[in-house]
Amino acid sequence: MNITLNFENHKEHVDYCLLIVRSFYSGQLISIDEFKRLESLYNEQTALLNQEKQKLIHWEKLYGKHKKTIEEIEERIKNAKKIEDMNLTLRTLNCLKAVKVNTVDELINHTEQELLTIQNFGRKSLNEVKDKLREMNLSLLSRRLNT
Repeated sequence: MNITLNFENHKEHVDYCLLIVRSFYSGQLISIDEFKRLESLYNEQTALLNQEKQKLIHWEKLYGKHKKTIEEIEERIKNAKKIEDMNLTLRTLNCLKAVKVNTVDELINHTEQELLTIQNFGRKSLNEVKDKLREMNLSLLSRRLNT
């Protein structure tokens, strides 16, 4: 909003100036009291906005510090999911259960070669597992590191 400020001498008091604010949008004249009220309202709103901005900056800093931790927790939750919840075929599920693989976390800590050594677990089961993990943005170990 553009505002023009004009000072006019008040007729009864030569030293007293009356502030008249003319808004270019409305063309209305307002008194000094109304101007002060609007200024006070503007200052209150500006202070509130500044407070909210400071809160936002605080939360952004806090989130930034803990974002990695949050992502790690979300990953652990996803990986703690039971393999029964992956909607695997009964054959694949039974093969994994037979070697005590019960969670997604346990599953992704195996290589393709390790899974293929499980009795009755063939290429079809392996591809099924890889497809389900891909849907979850996960994958099997590419190879076991010698430790």
